[in-house]
Amino acid sequence: MAGDSDALVDEAALRSLLVDFDRGEVREIVAVLRSQARELAAMQTSGGQEALERIADAAHRLHSTCAVVGARAVSTICGGVERAGRAGDVAGVQAALAELPARAERTATRLLARLEGGSG
Repeated sequence: MAGDSDALVDEAALRSLLVDFDRGEVREIVAVLRSQARELAAMQTSGGQEALERIADAAHRLHSTCAVVGARAVSTICGGVERAGRAGDVAGVQAALAELPARAERTATRLLARLEGGSG
């Protein structure tokens, strides 16, 4: 499943991160990614445009975390959530959020495996 691995994690971004941070600090960043993904996935779209803007803002924050660790797949989902939220597209937000928990968990697992030198 090398293609899946390539889609989930940007190896160059992870290697670059390890230049500036030790493995423990990177594990903490991965924990933040997991936490932010859970919080975003749990957000409700009811509440009109104000709720969608909050979701879009949370997606933007998670997108930034993903960029730091090279979490490509989750970053892509976050971009979709943010665009749909800003456009007022409830169905688009819900569809993207439905993918988020499993993809974020697989990505976090893969990142941690890479930190330990495995192929994940």
